[in-house]
Amino acid sequence: MKRLFPISRRSVFYNASILALSGVVLQGLGFLYRILQSRLIGAEGMGMYSLIQPVYGVITSVALAGVCAAVNHLTAEADARGSSGALIRIFSAGAAFFVLLFTLMASALIFGHEKAASLLLGKPETGRAMLLFLPCIFLTGFENLCKNACYGLKHVGAPAVSEITEQIVRIGAVCAVILLLKPETPLASAECVILGMTASEVFSALFMTVTLTRIYRERGEGGPPFPRPIAGGVIRIALPVSLSALAGNLIASSVTLILPGRLMTAGLSEEEALSAIGRITGMAFPLMLLPLTFVYPVGAAVAPRITGSMAVEKRADAGRKAARALEIAALASMPLSFLLIPAGPFLVKTVFGAEVDGKTLFLMALGCVAMAFQTVSSSILTGYGKHRFAMASGLLGGILHLALVWFFAGDPAVGVRAEVIGAAAGSALPALINLLRLAIGLRLRLSARRLLLGPLFLTVPAVLCEKAAIRLLGGELPGILLGILTGGIVAAAAAYAWGYRPGRYLRTLIPREGLQKEDGGRVTCAPPESAEETAASEIRRSSGNKRASGGSAARGSSVRRAFRNSSNDA
Repeated sequence: MKRLFPISRRSVFYNASILALSGVVLQGLGFLYRILQSRLIGAEGMGMYSLIQPVYGVITSVALAGVCAAVNHLTAEADARGSSGALIRIFSAGAAFFVLLFTLMASALIFGHEKAASLLLGKPETGRAMLLFLPCIFLTGFENLCKNACYGLKHVGAPAVSEITEQIVRIGAVCAVILLLKPETPLASAECVILGMTASEVFSALFMTVTLTRIYRERGEGGPPFPRPIAGGVIRIALPVSLSALAGNLIASSVTLILPGRLMTAGLSEEEALSAIGRITGMAFPLMLLPLTFVYPVGAAVAPRITGSMAVEKRADAGRKAARALEIAALASMPLSFLLIPAGPFLVKTVFGAEVDGKTLFLMALGCVAMAFQTVSSSILTGYGKHRFAMASGLLGGILHLALVWFFAGDPAVGVRAEVIGAAAGSALPALINLLRLAIGLRLRLSARRLLLGPLFLTVPAVLCEKAAIRLLGGELPGILLGILTGGIVAAAAAYAWGYRPGRYLRTLIPREGLQKEDGGRVTCAPPESAEETAASEIRRSSGNKRASGGSAARGSSVRRAFRNSSNDA
C-alpha cells in the first residue's frame, strides 16, 4: 500500500521527529511522575534522592558513557560502509567492555559503600541506598547499549517505544512501592524510588534486547569487512570518553554534595536546604528545560549521519547537516524557553506547589539555550570523531559550574540561585568552545544571522506581547493560556517576517522515497545523495569491477542484497 507521505524512515527528519514526539510524551509523563513524587515523598524526599543519585551518575558514566559512544559511532560507520557482518561483533565488544567496567565499579562500591556514605554525605546509613542502585545500573547498561546500536542503524522507533513504556512502568512501580512500604523518612523514600526504577529497567532491558536481536537477524552478515579491528576501535573511543565522563560526573557530584553545606553556611537549616534544592532541581528546572525535548533528538539523529558522511568522504554533506542541526537548536531553545518565563511562576506553583521568582526563571532560560548549543555541538563533534574535544570542553564547563556554586551559594543574597547560575555558565563555556572548534578547526560555516539574530528577532517581541497579555487578562489560568498563545502567534509572525519558511525548509530536509536522481542529464528535484547511498553505489561499482575481472560473483550479490532497500538520508 502506497504511503501518503513517502518520507524515508532513515532520514534525519523522520528520526528526529520520532525522538521529539517521544520526548514530548516523556516530558508529560515526567511531570506526572514528579507531581506524584512531590505529593508522596515531599521536597525533602526528592532532595535526599538528589544527594544519593550522583552514585548512579558516576558508575553509569564510567561504565556506559564511552561504550555507548563507541557502539553508536562504529555501528553508524559499519552501516554506512555496508559491513553488516560487523554489527554483532561491535555490540559484543561494547557489552564485554561494559561488563568489565561495571564489575570494577560495583566491587569498589560493595566493599566501600559505608565509608563513601560517611565521607561524602556524612550519613553512613545512606550506603544501603547506594547499593540498591547496582541492579538498576546493570540493566540500564544493556538497555542503553541496545539503544545506541539502534541509533547508529537509524532505527529510533523501538527506543522511543521502550522509553515511553519504561516511564509508565516506573510511575506505577514507584507509586506502588511507596504506597506499600509507607516510608517514614526521606532516606526510606529515596530507597523506594530506586526500587521502582529497577523494576522499570527490567522491562526496558528485555524489550531492547529482543528488538535489537531481530534487527540484527534481518540485516544478516553480508557486506565487505570492517576496515580495522573492532575491539581496538571500541577501546580507543570508549576509554578516553569514560575517563572524561568520570571526571565530569565527579565534578557534578561535587556540586550536588557541597550545595547543601554552602546553603547552610548562608543560614538555612538542613531541611530548608534540601527543600530549596528539591524546589529548584526537581520542580522548576524540569519545567524550564522543556524546550530541550526538541533539541536532544536533533543531536541524537545528526551524529550518526555525520559519521556516515565522513566515512565516505562527503564533507560538504556533513557540514550541511551540522549547520542545520545548530540552526534547529537555536530556533527550538531560545523562543520556547523565554516564552516560559512570564507563565513560569504560576505553572510551578500550580503544578508543584512551590514558589520560584522570575529572575531565577530568566537564568534557567539562559541555561536552557546554552545547554541546547552544547548538546548539539557536542553531538556534531562526536560525529566528526572529535569526541575527546567535546568531553574536554564539557569538563571545563563543569569546573566553572563547581567554582560558581562554591563561591556564591554561601552568600545569603544568592543562595540556591548559585546552582542555576553555575549550570548556565557551565553550559555556555563549552558551547562557545565547541562552536569555535567547528568554525575554525573544521571550517564549518556558521551564520550569526541564523544562529543568534533570527532567534532573537522571534523571541523579544513574543515575550513582550505575552507579558502584556498576561497583565491585561490577569494571572490566573485563562490569562496565562491566552498569554502563551499570544506569544506563540507573535513568534510565528516574526519568523515569517524574518524569512523562515517551515514548508520550504522541510521540503529540502525530507528525502522522499522513489524520486529519480537522473532524468536525461537534467537536474531533478531529488535531494543530495545520502552517505549510505554513496557507500552502496561505491561498493556496487567495486563489486562490478571485481566480477568483470574474474572476482567473486557471490560477494557482489551479497552486497547488492545488503543495500537493495537503501533510502535517502537528509
